[in-house]
Amino acid sequence: MESEFQIITTEDGSPSVTWTNADGLSESMHNKKGALSESLFIYHHAISLVTNKGWTPRFLSVGLGLGYNELIICGHCLQHRIPLAEVSIRSFESSAFLRQNFLDWLQGKAPNKSQLDWWKLYYDITESISKHFGTSSTEVKKYLAGLLMLGQWELSKELTPQTVFTETYSAILFDAFSSQVSPALWSEEFLSGFIFDAASPNCVFVTYAAKGTLNRALRQHGFIMEEQQGFGGKRQSTFALRVANSLTAKPL
Repeated sequence: MESEFQIITTEDGSPSVTWTNADGLSESMHNKKGALSESLFIYHHAISLVTNKGWTPRFLSVGLGLGYNELIICGHCLQHRIPLAEVSIRSFESSAFLRQNFLDWLQGKAPNKSQLDWWKLYYDITESISKHFGTSSTEVKKYLAGLLMLGQWELSKELTPQTVFTETYSAILFDAFSSQVSPALWSEEFLSGFIFDAASPNCVFVTYAAKGTLNRALRQHGFIMEEQQGFGGKRQSTFALRVANSLTAKPL
């Protein structure tokens, strides 16, 4: 599995990976202009909005990848002194290799020879995020490990139409691979059902992409699209906000 991933350094100095499937289709996990810069640019505003508005800090992250968004959430919460007991995250990641690698690192397991480069990658990401938020890499890692230990960070496998949600989320950070690689996740039918099931009445939905199927699904459920520039030369990304007292009816 690990042979499918190649670690790269993006233009802002932060690490990312490229992924290649069995058919030879390859895609970068982040914009090559900067993995950290893109993650902060696209997703941090949504995380800040949740805490600024006093909404319950429940975050849904679609695409753990290298853990950028999860660690940014932790850095933000540390900066704003939000107690562990108040925060919950649910993350999805279809790659068993990425899930297990990240958990092994987070839980302090000693790396085997093939994991050494990945442990350095996770350290570099955590170090750069901690500097951005004025804290330490140790504290950022400890915060996420604490959420895991308390059962307040759930790392799930692949997101599918059969996924069950027992709670809703104030921020949905939709960082899935593109529609070329993961077409099912970008269909209007899937997105509409997913948003109905996962979005709280007060919710912000953000992603690096701008697609008509997503826009229609969001509007169907009462989200207002806000103009959001894309990162690294992309014309647009998606930032949508819903402030409501009740969910709309689920489409038949």
